[in-house]
Amino acid sequence: MVVVRRRPVLGAIIAVWLPLAALSLAGQLYLYVFGGTDTRIPRRLNVDSELTVWSWFQSTLLFACAALLAVAAFLAYRMRDRYVRHWLVLSLALLWVSVDEAASIHELTIAPLHNALDTHGIFYFAWVIPALLVVVMLGLAYLRFLGNLPREVRTLFICAAGTYVIGALGGDLVGGHWYEAHGGDNLTYALMTQIEENLETAGISLGIVAVLTYLIRVMPEWVIRVEA
Repeated sequence: MVVVRRRPVLGAIIAVWLPLAALSLAGQLYLYVFGGTDTRIPRRLNVDSELTVWSWFQSTLLFACAALLAVAAFLAYRMRDRYVRHWLVLSLALLWVSVDEAASIHELTIAPLHNALDTHGIFYFAWVIPALLVVVMLGLAYLRFLGNLPREVRTLFICAAGTYVIGALGGDLVGGHWYEAHGGDNLTYALMTQIEENLETAGISLGIVAVLTYLIRVMPEWVIRVEA
């Protein structure tokens, strides 16, 4: 029997999250405050770099959230809930974001979209334009779904989505404006990216807690059995 509870799960996430975030910040301070010249380790520790332990950590969290949402979709199907598709779409969306986080796919669209649309200012990182449209459409499509959730779960979902969107999209809207004007090799931009990535992780963590809270209400104890 495997019993999953929220507090140990959140504690495990924080136990990995905080040291990685602290090492990343320390590396950026070493470069931009103390004038460090060896960029190899700070770059590998930086939360804004790709193919690092941090990107693996975020991708793993996103995959875990997608898996929990898939369990919720399965339970909704078994209970003949009318929001089965909503749970399933959320699960697939988080799975895609997990793959994107690991493989840095959306970064490949930035230059082509920027050149095609000639974007500037807050839209300098042009991928945010289609991403904003997707977020708005999902928000409208999920209004009834959210209204049907228990109040605690609904609050957690809204906080999770809001925190993640502020980090992922809000961070690149503000960061794009700064990057165009001042470039990315400076302390201010480095601190912006630290805040952005940590907001994303906070949003994902809240999302995991939100789904666990829902599942605990539906199924107080999870039992995994293997039968002949």
